[in-house]
Amino acid sequence: MSCQKQSEVVLYTSVDEPYIRQLIKRFEIANGVKVVLVTDSEGAKTTGLAERVLAERERPRCDVYWGNEPFHTVRLAEAGVLQAYNSPNAAEIPRQFHGLRFLHPENGVDPVRFPIAEQWAEPSGRFRFVTVGRLVPYKGLSLTLEAIRRSARLRECELIVIGDGPDRQRHEQFVAEHGLQNCVSIRGQLPQAELAAEMRRSQAFVFPSLREFGGGVILEAMACALPSLIVDYGGPAELVSDATGIKLPMRPREELIESLRIAMEDLAANPLRCKAMGEAAANEVRREHLWDAKASKMVAYYSEVIQTNPLPLR
Repeated sequence: MSCQKQSEVVLYTSVDEPYIRQLIKRFEIANGVKVVLVTDSEGAKTTGLAERVLAERERPRCDVYWGNEPFHTVRLAEAGVLQAYNSPNAAEIPRQFHGLRFLHPENGVDPVRFPIAEQWAEPSGRFRFVTVGRLVPYKGLSLTLEAIRRSARLRECELIVIGDGPDRQRHEQFVAEHGLQNCVSIRGQLPQAELAAEMRRSQAFVFPSLREFGGGVILEAMACALPSLIVDYGGPAELVSDATGIKLPMRPREELIESLRIAMEDLAANPLRCKAMGEAAANEVRREHLWDAKASKMVAYYSEVIQTNPLPLR
C-alpha cells in the first residue's frame, strides 16, 4: 500500500462511521487531501476489510488501513501487504534529540486509596486467579473461560471476575453450560476498597485484553503483589516486564487460548515464581508508579531535554 503525497487517499477502516467522519473532516481541512472512506458491514467489519486487502494485494486500492482488531493487523503484516509509514515530520526533529525516548505511562497509584501489598498472598485453599474489567469482547474474558474449560488443572483453581457489561449474560451462560460454576465466580462491579481486598486475596491477575491503551488496572494488580498474565500489546505490555509477569504474543484466537492455558497452568503450579514476580511488581509500583515518583521523573525528563539543547533566554 502506498502513502505517497497525493490529493486523494482511500481509507479502509472498521472504526464506527460516526466517529471516523469527524476525524476525516478535520484531516481534510488541515491537509487539503480528500479521503475516500471504505467501511464494511457491522457483522463482518474488520474481517471483511482484511480479506479485501488480501484479495487486492496485486493491485492495491487501499492507501491506509485502520482496523480495530489486532489479530487481523498481525495477519496482514505477516502476509506482507502492509507498508511502514515514515512521517516527514520526523525529519524536523533536531539531531541531538534523535534516540531520546522517555517511557512515562499515564496511569499511577495512590497508596492511600490503593495500599501497596507487602508480600504476595499465599493460597489459603485453591490457587486463585482474578480479572477485572468491563465485560465486553475485546477484554478477552472469553479466552480465559475457554482456557479453563479445556484444562482439568485450571478447573481445580478459582477465577474471580470483577466487572459488568453487555457480555455478562453470555459469560454466565458459558460457565453454566460447561459446568464451571465451582471454579468461576462473576461478582459484578465492586467498590474500590472491596476490589482491592479481592485482589489481595488472589495469587495471579489474568488480563488478556486485546485493545487496551492505558491499562491502569495492571498497576492496581501489581500494587497487590500479583503477577500479571497479559497479551503483549498496547498499554499493559508497557507496564509488565519478564520480572513482574508473563506477556503472551498476539496470535490468532485458537493459538492464544492455548498459550493462555499453558501460562495459567504454569503459574498455578509454581507458587515460588508467582511470589517472586508479585513482590517484584509491588516494589516496582513503589519505585516507579506512585504519583510523587512520576512527578519526579517528569521533572528529570525536562531537565535532560534542557541540558541536551539549552535555549537562549529571551
